[in-house]
Amino acid sequence: MSLEVIRSVFEQMTMTRSWSVCLVKIKKSRTSGTAYATRGITLKPDGALTEFIRRLSDAYVKQEIGNLRKYSSVCDYDGTTEAAKIYRLQSDSQLIAYEFNSLISAFSTPEMAGNPFDFSANAYALRATLRIGENDTPVFAFSMQNPICLLKNRFLYEDGSFHEIKDKVLNLRPTLDVLIVGKTIYLLSMAGENLFNMERSYKALCDATVFDICEAEIVANTDAFSAIAKSGHNPRRFVSFNSGRLERMRVETVRRVMAKKFNLALLPDGKIDASVDGVAEINCTP
Repeated sequence: MSLEVIRSVFEQMTMTRSWSVCLVKIKKSRTSGTAYATRGITLKPDGALTEFIRRLSDAYVKQEIGNLRKYSSVCDYDGTTEAAKIYRLQSDSQLIAYEFNSLISAFSTPEMAGNPFDFSANAYALRATLRIGENDTPVFAFSMQNPICLLKNRFLYEDGSFHEIKDKVLNLRPTLDVLIVGKTIYLLSMAGENLFNMERSYKALCDATVFDICEAEIVANTDAFSAIAKSGHNPRRFVSFNSGRLERMRVETVRRVMAKKFNLALLPDGKIDASVDGVAEINCTP
């Protein structure tokens, strides 16, 4: 059903001329919440933004070639990275709640003065209110590609010669990474994670969950388990961690059943041995 919601957003895009466009600056922090700033811009001649919106809509829903054809489903964000899936989060998710509120607040007071090329944008965003179903719904669409670029090997023809373009230009690519429809966030690509600095969030969640697992005294060699659980792509796995499963694993008889099912090594005291090659990776799968 959510694929139809997303399709309806792209189809409705051309039904209004009330779109606005902003440059977006994202300032990440490893220890605190992400900060945002926006810079309103105007495209000329009149109708240029409307024409861009039409091309963007076509790029996603045009019959036989639309980009939406590459997606098979919409699912709740679980830390996996399947290209054929659109991942969905709600604005109150612990992974993005602070960033979502901060981001939306930044759109209420966009900067309008100064040279936009000095704004240090990381992304651009489109904003409008669309009729989705029976409701007028605020919609934000983000492209995480830097919209400001210095073209190389590009020349304009003038006075009988081609002259190199040396100035920065605004390049609005007709591809999107994030759609926000009301209070629901859709990640059209994994680049969308960068909008909310989700790596910081799921690593913090991983740290807390690994601590709980170690405190539950179901794993021996906790240092080995912790090191591998927090390395590489493993922190993503804890996004879908089931705390109820951890509680059940506290029971030794349950642990022995799960150990047999997943070929986990157990010590005589019934704890999972995380020092055995490959076992820690299995253990950190929720």
